[in-house]
Formats: sequence, structure tokens, C-alpha cells
Amino acid sequence: MKIYYTKSKSIVDLIADTFIRFKNKNNAN
Repeated sequence: MKIYYTKSKSIVDLIADTFIRFKNKNNAN
């Protein structure tokens, strides 16, 4: 899983990334 941040990243993308990481974390456990 790639974690990356860019200054051009939109707030929607940040929220989506956070949601996906949270979902993946829950699925892994």
C-alpha cells in the first residue's frame, strides 16, 4: 500500500485516502 502526499492533492483525495487506509487497516485485522 502506497502512502503519499502532494501539495496539489485535493481535500477530497485526502479524505478518500484516509478512508481507504482505515478500511484496509480494519480488513487486515
